Amino acid sequence: MEKQKGKLVLVTGPSGVSKSTMIGHIIQIMANKGMTAIYLTPDTTRKRRTENEDKNCITEEEFDENARQGLYYNVTNNNGVR
Repeated sequence: MEKQKGKLVLVTGPSGVSKSTMIGHIIQIMANKGMTAIYLTPDTTRKRRTENEDKNCITEEEFDENARQGLYYNVTNNNGVR
């Protein structure tokens, strides 16, 4: 597989501002233009909720270990939830 350069777009914001909805629209628009986008499932320490099926819910310990290994580009803390 040939390595291709691309752009990284990081979408952040507080809970409930429709980040996932916007990302879904962007991916669809890009697909319609023959472009490729990859959605990286975010990790969160929040308890799983039905509306958050696009999140990877992990323990605080797992999150700390991932952060220690440098697996995250961006870490935020919103009301005690990462």
